Amino acid sequence: MSTRHTAKVFISAMPGVSNDFPSEVLDPTEKEFCREAVSLGLPQGRQEDIDQQVARYNAELEADIFKRFILHEKCQRFYMGGLARVPFLVAYGALLRNSSAAIVYFDKFHREGKWSLLDSENNHTSFIVEDSSVPIDGNGNAGIAIGFTTPVLKEQLPPSLQASTAILKASGHFERNLIKNQENLMQLSTEVGRMIDNFSASTGCKRIHLFLSVQSSFAIELGRRYQEGTQKNWVIHNFNSERNTYEWALELSRHGVKRYEAPCNHDVPEEVDESLVSAASGVEV
Repeated sequence: MSTRHTAKVFISAMPGVSNDFPSEVLDPTEKEFCREAVSLGLPQGRQEDIDQQVARYNAELEADIFKRFILHEKCQRFYMGGLARVPFLVAYGALLRNSSAAIVYFDKFHREGKWSLLDSENNHTSFIVEDSSVPIDGNGNAGIAIGFTTPVLKEQLPPSLQASTAILKASGHFERNLIKNQENLMQLSTEVGRMIDNFSASTGCKRIHLFLSVQSSFAIELGRRYQEGTQKNWVIHNFNSERNTYEWALELSRHGVKRYEAPCNHDVPEEVDESLVSAASGVEV
């Protein structure tokens, strides 16, 4: 086992998703050198219980599951992918923010229904920033909305955050698996990380709200950009497409995740921080 330096991680936290690692994404010559796959998330039949998912994630954080059970014994490389609600995908990515092992992402490509690596040619997908500059609201909140799978519309956002959320969309068309190249994926997540740094450094900022319509690998990689101490807590919102609204959210901090409880007053405060934050900093338009 000490000679096996490649790990396999599969997030299975959605109803109907098998816990089996999709071995078809592995190079045939590499399979015999891989460690046993590790599955994260609740077992079948319990994935829709958000509070239990939160408890499971925090237990995995407390156990330091990546360091002790996945990246131990000089792991040099690991495959990671899976399906879960966006807030949990981001949270699992945050567990990897200090990992030195090389990560290889895979996604389920919905058109074919198959799992695949992000190894296509880099088409340099970028952002278009619809709102280039937004204020921090009077309660210390700032938001970033990213529409790649589908557009994120301002009217879908909580009313109190509509004026304080920078809205980004893909430079081309919308697609479920728009990013097909891992280098492109990492470049985009780096740019979003810079935006979060800028917001966090702004006077009065207390939380960064994220509204993400993106593929799983992007959500995970974005979570790796979370830096406690230099960034404010993240609040990752979950979208209900049937009701066309964001129904619940998780707040991510150094202590793990918890259900986010919005203030009782949902009105936009009359007074806002007059210093504007350039959300377009470092983003290709």
